[in-house]
Parts: sequence; C-alpha cells; structure tokens
Amino acid sequence: MNLDGLSGEWVYQAQADPRRALLYFHGGAYVVGSPATHRALCARLSRQADARVLVLDYRLAPEHPYPAAVDDAVKACLRLFRDFDPGCVLLAGDSAGGGLAIATLMALRDAGHPLPRRVCCLSPWVDLEIRGESITGRASSDPLLTPDWLRDSARLYAGGTKTCEPRISPLRGELEALPPLLIQVGSDEILLSDARRLAQRARSAGVEVTLDVWEGRHVAQLADVCRLYARIRAGTVAGRAISPRVSTRSRPPLTTGFAQRAGHACGLFSQYGVFPATEA
Repeated sequence: MNLDGLSGEWVYQAQADPRRALLYFHGGAYVVGSPATHRALCARLSRQADARVLVLDYRLAPEHPYPAAVDDAVKACLRLFRDFDPGCVLLAGDSAGGGLAIATLMALRDAGHPLPRRVCCLSPWVDLEIRGESITGRASSDPLLTPDWLRDSARLYAGGTKTCEPRISPLRGELEALPPLLIQVGSDEILLSDARRLAQRARSAGVEVTLDVWEGRHVAQLADVCRLYARIRAGTVAGRAISPRVSTRSRPPLTTGFAQRAGHACGLFSQYGVFPATEA
C-alpha cells in the first residue's frame, strides 16, 4: 500500500480490532529485508495484540543512507496518527528495526509530536559503533550475525555521518520521556550487550522497561530470519548484491527450539498490556 509516498504492507487477522495499530520496522542491518520477510511474524503479532499491523518498507542503504530510514519511519508514524489514536498505536521492530523504533521515538519526542503507547524491540541493534562486549564475546555462538557484517552495514547506513550520531546509534541518545519499552534478546547473540545497555540506559532515564533474555539466538521470534540470513551469506537478497566481505565461516546448526520461541515471544507480547481495555 501507499502512505503519502511511503510503501508498506498491512498484515492482520480478520478479527483484529480496527481501532488498534502496530507499526513494525523489519530488521536486516538497514541494507536488506522487506515486509515479505516478516509477514508470518507480524500475522502472529496481530493475533496476540488484537491489532492491525503495518510493516513499513523503509528505504535501505547503500542507495538511501541515513537519515532516509528515520525520515520514513517518522512520516509513517505521523500518517498512522491521522487514522488511529496514538494511545492505540504500538511501535515494534527487530534488530536494525528495533534501533529504528528507538530513533523514531526520539525524533517524534524532540519535534513535540505525540508518542505511541508502547514500543517493543526484538534483539535491537542500537550501537552502530559496534562497541558491545558480546560483539566478540558471543561471535562464536551466534549463527546469524557476524561483527564484520555489522561493521560493513553500519558504514553503508551511516554514509557520510558519524556512527555516534544518536539517531544512528540510539544508545548515544537521550531516552527520557519515552513510552514503556519491552526488549527481548537471546543469550547467545552478538547483540545481547546492545539490549542490556539499552535497558539500563532507559531505566536510568526513568523509562519503564521490561527486559526478557532467554537462552537462544538472534530474533528467535522470527523463524524466517534463518532463510533470510542464509541468502545473505549466499550473496544476494531479492536481487541485491551483498558485500563479499560478509563472513561465510561455518556456524552451529539451528535447532527447532529457535522457531518455537516465536510462540513464547508472542505470548509475552500479549501479556505486556499493549493496549487499554476498549468498549465493544
């Protein structure tokens, strides 16, 4: 669908409450991914949150470096507020999409706009300076992400801007006055320290934070992410050439538990109190 020049896809269960919306930002390190890669996850989120999910097809690097993704996300959020009460809108995203969600909240707040009711970040990438301890400490146990690929993607996304810019690396930003935040992350992934540091900094800023760390890997809620990253390592995604510097070293095999954790994630999502009670 077209949203004032933006592209996106509505994904929702037939019985989803038409008064409730969830704006979702897909992952892919700002260089790959699309609504199609996250359709199954968003269908589950629609059912658990009883809301209509809009998956934004934001512009990607290197063709569209920062601030293109943030500009698209802010524009989509404001467009959504024209049709939905901000108190009935949730923001969510995984990996780069989780970082984009935080950057979007900061941009909305700084401009004096209303904010969504809550935000949910799945394995968020919020430090594009790649300074987290788990970047190297969990490199051997993460079957999906590599430090080299994150560094290359950060460089492509930042373009001519320094990666310490707060809306590129939201961990550098001011987090005061943001809505309640749910963070989910796997114990074996290289973005574990990003999630933990985001939770710590947000709590210190007075934000209500729920941090859920389980034994598992990157964005375990999204089984299809396995196929996405396999295609990345193969060299192309949807016809896009991927940097040959992406590591192709062998990884431990994925387990069925990886996909099964999607159910746990959606269950916690529904218990999080996403929306207030509404009258029929």
